[in-house]
Amino acid sequence: MAESAGRGEGEEPILEARLIRRVQQICARVARGQAARGKWQVQLQRVLRIVSIILSSLGSAGIIADRVYGNVPGQTGWAFTGSVIVLGFGIVLQIANEFRIEQDASDARALAEACGQFETQLDILLGSEDPTAVVAQLHEQVNAVILKYHRVLPAVTPELEAKATRLAQRLVKDN
Repeated sequence: MAESAGRGEGEEPILEARLIRRVQQICARVARGQAARGKWQVQLQRVLRIVSIILSSLGSAGIIADRVYGNVPGQTGWAFTGSVIVLGFGIVLQIANEFRIEQDASDARALAEACGQFETQLDILLGSEDPTAVVAQLHEQVNAVILKYHRVLPAVTPELEAKATRLAQRLVKDN
């Protein structure tokens, strides 16, 4: 990080320490935000979407088979079984929607994406002549996004703390 002109000798270590502390805070929040991709809601939403696509296709195939073979109402077969499975899955999807699983999964993915962008921005901003002001602005932006998506923010774990520390050390060392 470049030295800035016009500041007193005593101010430089204080400003640099403040900048490093902000970088560490941003990295801690970025690491937690990026970990949101691994939340169970995201995984469940993926499974529900894949199964929905498959069952929708099977349901369509069942309708076609029913039209081709002309099943009578009392007859059972794979088309009827598929229809019951599709109906059951529709009920599961509605229950999942009631518990906001899709919304939480979407928020977690949005948070992870934003945090990935913040990491890139931080890396770029630290290379500027005097990154103190721009990093402070980025710090505020990160805090705003964290507040917006606080519901899906993963808990702090030793692994996330270690990842954030490594990221902060790399960014400070590189810049």
